[in-house]
Amino acid sequence: MYIGRIPFFPAVAVFVSLVSLLVVTFLLYFRGLSARHIVRGICSAGVVVAVLACPAVYTVATGPAVAAARAHGQFIDQPMELGWYSGLLVFIVPLGWHFLFPKRADGAVTRWWRVGFATLIVGFTVLNITNWCSPGWCGRFGFPFAYSWWSDAIIVINGKNLSAGASIVAAVANLIVLVLAALALSASYRRTGAQAPAPSNSP
Repeated sequence: MYIGRIPFFPAVAVFVSLVSLLVVTFLLYFRGLSARHIVRGICSAGVVVAVLACPAVYTVATGPAVAAARAHGQFIDQPMELGWYSGLLVFIVPLGWHFLFPKRADGAVTRWWRVGFATLIVGFTVLNITNWCSPGWCGRFGFPFAYSWWSDAIIVINGKNLSAGASIVAAVANLIVLVLAALALSASYRRTGAQAPAPSNSP
């Protein structure tokens, strides 16, 4: 099952991450606005719940499609680990905000840089779960390096299937590319902050 070029279950997991990330963003925003400890505590608890609820929301969201497939005699292996991956994605983004894009006096500038970081993480995730071949006929997953591939045109040479495979090295390389891109974005943010003119004390 596909949604466009993205397999159904990873697509739902990313959607759950986006919804949860929006909830977390609003909770963190209201937490920063309030000076009351009770409100800040409630917002913090809400953030934890939003992250931990991702697996359950993913299961509920994919349940009807799985039930419909089984009703038609198709037994689909529902990858439950994707629910935890969606929660991990929601956890990583605010963590990156805190360490890579610390707050400035001009909060609006910080927010735009943080939006850019979130877009980088989500966009890179989408690129890596997209099938860059023809869905249903062949598969090639991974950006910029393919970490998984297969094809209906089975080619076997010396007992080795050349039309399908996977590479942990490519997956790690993709992760390194993402980390380097995030660090470059953070360095640019800090550099622009250091170059900002100091406020003048003159009237």
